[in-house]
Amino acid sequence: MSKGAKIALVGGAGVLVLVLVAGTVVALSLGQGSDETVASAADDEDRDEDDAQGDDDAGGENDGAPSAPSDGESEVFEGSGDELVELDPPHADPQILTVEGNGDGMVSVTVVSEDGDEVGHASSLRGEEGGTRTIYNHRGYDHEITGLDVRTSNDSWTLTIEPLDSLDPWTDPDEPLEGSGRDVVLIDWDTSGVELEMEHDGTSNFIVWGGNPDDGVTDLLANEIGEVDMGEQLSDGTTLLEIDADGDWTLTPA
Repeated sequence: MSKGAKIALVGGAGVLVLVLVAGTVVALSLGQGSDETVASAADDEDRDEDDAQGDDDAGGENDGAPSAPSDGESEVFEGSGDELVELDPPHADPQILTVEGNGDGMVSVTVVSEDGDEVGHASSLRGEEGGTRTIYNHRGYDHEITGLDVRTSNDSWTLTIEPLDSLDPWTDPDEPLEGSGRDVVLIDWDTSGVELEMEHDGTSNFIVWGGNPDDGVTDLLANEIGEVDMGEQLSDGTTLLEIDADGDWTLTPA
């Protein structure tokens, strides 16, 4: 996988400037060599060349993956086979992860903390077209996430990481919300006293979590197999729904 690198760029060129003013010659000497910084003045011209380029590599090298998302930005990682995707810098806030594979094989992603420990399973993909979207590092977790461990039987895969506020919210409780497979839904209306009707036409797991990432509180609203037609009360202040499904689903506030 190609990995982004931060490279400090320092330009330099040998220059000799002679200025004649009222018979007085002032010489300004600039350090020479493509890797040197500019010397400060003539009285510093005896400075050792190694000191002159002391800040040349200040930016350093980053041999990890592109930076984790921040300020509404997203990051895309592409690879093939099993791989540990390093996040530099790490992050401690919730993130949205979309996983895509190029075939019908399995792509499984596990979250890795600063201690190198696996602290949660982020997502699995089994050949679904369009990929799957999940959330990780929430429910009150306080881990600093340094990597995503990819295990796959697909030839290649793509991971997209986005901040939570990048999602388009569900804004109208009078309109049912329809979707398919795994997804994350932001709620932008008052859930006080609202029962959520849930329908699912798949044959495997249908799991729905509701909660608020700000306080870490979560409610298990559904944990069923196969077709589902049920309702569950939403807690006051619910702003987020996590859905794990293998079929089409419909959510209707009642």
